[in-house]
Amino acid sequence: MVSEGRLDRPAEIVEAPKPEIPPGKGMEADFSDSALSEAQKSLFQDELNGFSDMFVESSKKPGRTELFKFEIDTGDSKPIKQQPYRVSGAEGEVMEAEVDQYLEMGFIRPFHSPWASPVLMIRKSDGGICFCIDYRKLNAVTVKDCYPMPLIDDILDVLGGAKLFSTMDIASGYWNVPMHENSVAKTAFTCQYGLYEWLVMPFDLCNAVPAFERLMDMVLVDLRWRVCLVYLDDCVVFSDDFPSQLVRVRQVLTRIREAGFKLKMKKCHWGRNQVAFLGHIVTPSGIHPAEPQKGEGRDECAASA
Repeated sequence: MVSEGRLDRPAEIVEAPKPEIPPGKGMEADFSDSALSEAQKSLFQDELNGFSDMFVESSKKPGRTELFKFEIDTGDSKPIKQQPYRVSGAEGEVMEAEVDQYLEMGFIRPFHSPWASPVLMIRKSDGGICFCIDYRKLNAVTVKDCYPMPLIDDILDVLGGAKLFSTMDIASGYWNVPMHENSVAKTAFTCQYGLYEWLVMPFDLCNAVPAFERLMDMVLVDLRWRVCLVYLDDCVVFSDDFPSQLVRVRQVLTRIREAGFKLKMKKCHWGRNQVAFLGHIVTPSGIHPAEPQKGEGRDECAASA
């Protein structure tokens, strides 16, 4: 059953979940396919243990940044109110589970909003069902954010000369970002289980991508291009040797921690001599396209903006 409408929830943004791994107790780093010696792995593990509070096993337990609140500028547009879409029985079960989960985590709350965008359940190529929100009409009246994304060719050019790589994945990157109080109502979504609004930045909004890239650039401003490269919630640290790799990983982890983010443990890999990044395999000897992976990521699920 969908949880009872929690209208007594506080209006302010909820605090970030507590770490899954208590500080000082360490975390088991993924050194699979690592180019490091056993002694180097041990040194690397010791370094990572100092950041164990940053790692979570589930992408549904992100952190919370205080650096930025996401706003939706719709100018003088009147509120857009749509009716919910019909769903099948299987889709309804997934929808119910997602709504319950978001309520439990404090990401959404039931509310009486003049805005309403319908939930859109999308079938993925692997047979799964993805919970999305059709924000196309809201996006159409939103003033667009033109903050640039880094060019993939530029990123690959920088990575091409490196010999060691470590990759990090921000756990549910968008959900680390709180909504600005003046825009919460505009995120409202409607479905057969009620009307809810987001307290954190949801997927499918047209300005979520540039806003998150700007935030990551702000966090890593003086480290980008010389220590690490970042594309939304994916970050790769590159170096020519082990000592500099260790120093650079420490620098990046420190910044990410200060920003309030969490990292998804199973998606972080350390000390490799090749890396899959932005659809390419990067090695010290060259770069080539990676094999496409079906049924992964939000790309299959996102409603067209």
